[in-house]
Amino acid sequence: MLKPSNKSPKSCRCTQVTLSGRYSPGILIKCEQCLKVSKSTQKNSCPKGMKIFSPRSRNDWKTFLVSAQPLFAPNWIIDITRPSNGCGGCKKYAMNSKQPHQATWRTSDGSAWWLRSTRADAPSGDYSANCFMNLNGNPSSEDTIEFNDVKCKARSRSYYCQPKFVKPKKKVIKPKAPVQRLVPYSKLKRGLKEEVFYFKQGKALPDFQKHIPSMFRSVSKIWYPKTAATWRGLSQKDNFAVRWSGFILISKLESNNFGIKSVGGQYSFKISSDDGCRLHIDNKVIINSDKKRAAWITRKGKAKFEKIGQHSFKLEYFEKLGAAGIELKYKGADTGGRWKTPSGGSGTGVLRYFQEQGFKEEIYYGKQVANKGGVMPNLNRVSAAQRIVKMVNYKATAGNWPGFTKPTKFAVRWSGELQIHKTGRYQFQIASTDGSKLYIRNAFKPSKIALEVDNDGIHSMRKAEGTMVINSQKWKILIECFQDKGDKKSIEFLYMGAQTKFNMVPVPAYAMLASFDNPVKSPEPPKPKKETKKQGMR
Repeated sequence: MLKPSNKSPKSCRCTQVTLSGRYSPGILIKCEQCLKVSKSTQKNSCPKGMKIFSPRSRNDWKTFLVSAQPLFAPNWIIDITRPSNGCGGCKKYAMNSKQPHQATWRTSDGSAWWLRSTRADAPSGDYSANCFMNLNGNPSSEDTIEFNDVKCKARSRSYYCQPKFVKPKKKVIKPKAPVQRLVPYSKLKRGLKEEVFYFKQGKALPDFQKHIPSMFRSVSKIWYPKTAATWRGLSQKDNFAVRWSGFILISKLESNNFGIKSVGGQYSFKISSDDGCRLHIDNKVIINSDKKRAAWITRKGKAKFEKIGQHSFKLEYFEKLGAAGIELKYKGADTGGRWKTPSGGSGTGVLRYFQEQGFKEEIYYGKQVANKGGVMPNLNRVSAAQRIVKMVNYKATAGNWPGFTKPTKFAVRWSGELQIHKTGRYQFQIASTDGSKLYIRNAFKPSKIALEVDNDGIHSMRKAEGTMVINSQKWKILIECFQDKGDKKSIEFLYMGAQTKFNMVPVPAYAMLASFDNPVKSPEPPKPKKETKKQGMR
C-alpha cells in the first residue's frame, strides 16, 4: 500500500497520515521526493490503486486540516482539472462538484470533489487544459480554501495521495422466471391420475384413445418394482396398459451468474421398465421406448423448461406377458442435481392431477346384474370399465348407451362431490328404467346417509324424488342403476333449488367433482330376515 508506483525515483517515500476524523476516501498517504507532475495526463508516484488527493466534502477538508499540513514542492497540487482551456465557472460560482456550473471540472477517478461553498476571488481565469491547480498558503479552516488556476505553473515532487474511487457495482437483479399456470392451483390434487386398461396387448403401445379404462384412481408416484405378481390394486398381471397423467411442478430453473440471459432449466428423466413406455412433457415426447422388451431396460431423456410452475405430464406403459414393472426418476435444479423419484407426497411433492368435473362412472356386466326379486345388486366388486362423464343423462334407446358394450344386463354406479353455492331447500329426482337409487352424504360425515331416493325394481320409466335442506359445502353423491331386460332404457339425474333458479334441470358437470376414491363403496343391501317357524300349542 505504501510502495510508490513503478519508475519512481529511489528518493521517493510514501507514509500514511494519521487521521483525526473521518475522511471519505478512507486513508491519506504522503509521498515525498517523487516524480514531478503538473498535469493529470502525467504519471505520478502514488501507490498502486491511488491518485493525487482531492477531498470530497467540507468535512474531508476539516479532517485534513487537523491531521496534515500543506505540502509545497514547490507547489501544493490537487487533483481537480478540466479537459479544455479556460476557467469555466471558477470565478463566478462556488467550486465543488455539486455546483452545476462546475460540471466541466473533474477528478481523475470521477469522484466528488470540494474546494469552496462560496465564490473565490483568487482564480485569474487563464487555466490550461489538464493542469493541476495550486492551493494557496496555509488555510485557517475548511471555509478559507484558496486556489490558483494560472496556466500550468503549478507543479510538485511531493503530494498527498488517496485511494481511487471505485464505483459500486450495480446490483444485478436476476430476472424472475416466468410462471406457467395451466389450471387453477385450487383444482389440483397431490399425485397423478392412473388409468388401467385390461385387454390383449401387442408388441408396442396401444392406441389409448380407442379404449375405456377398466379402472382409474390417484397414485402418489410411478414406482412399481419389477415383479411376476400382480401390481397392488390391479386385478391381473398380464395384458394390461396404464396411462398416468397430470402435472409436474418445476420451482427452480438454472440461470447464468449475470442475470443477462433469460432463465431456463435442463431436467433429465429416467425410466426403467418391462415392457414398453412413452413419456410426454408439455406435449413433447421425452422418452420413447414403446416396444415389447425381453428384459428390464432403462431409457433417459431431457426436457428444457423456460418457465417455472405447471408442466403437463403423461406417461404411457404396456405389459404383455411375464414380469412387469416401471420406475420413474428425474433430476435438475429442484433435486440438487441428484436422481430422485418424483411424487405427490406432502412437503416437496411435485406431481399433481386435475380433479375433473363430472361423475365417476363404473360399469358392470354379467347375468347377475339384478338380485333375485329384481332389486339393485351389490356393486362393491370389480367393474368392467371406469371413466368420467359430464352428466348422468342417458336418453331412452334400444341400442347401447355411448361407451357401453351391451344393451342389457348391466349395472352402473356414478359418484362424485356436488358443489352447492347457494344454501336452501333442494329437490332431487331420478328418472330411470329399470331400478335406480340415489344416496347423498355430507362430505365431512360420509358414514351417515343424509338423503336416500329409492327407485328400485324392474319397471318402465318412473320418477322418484327426495327433498332436503343443503348448505354451501360439498356433498357426496352416489347413484346406482341396473338394466335387466327391455326394449328401451334410460336414466336421468336432476335437481332443483336456489342454484338452478328453482328449475328442475340435469345436474351439470360444473357442479360436480368426479370421485377418485378406489374403490367407491355402496351401502350394503339389507340382508333378508330369516323366517322363524311358529311352534304349535300342545
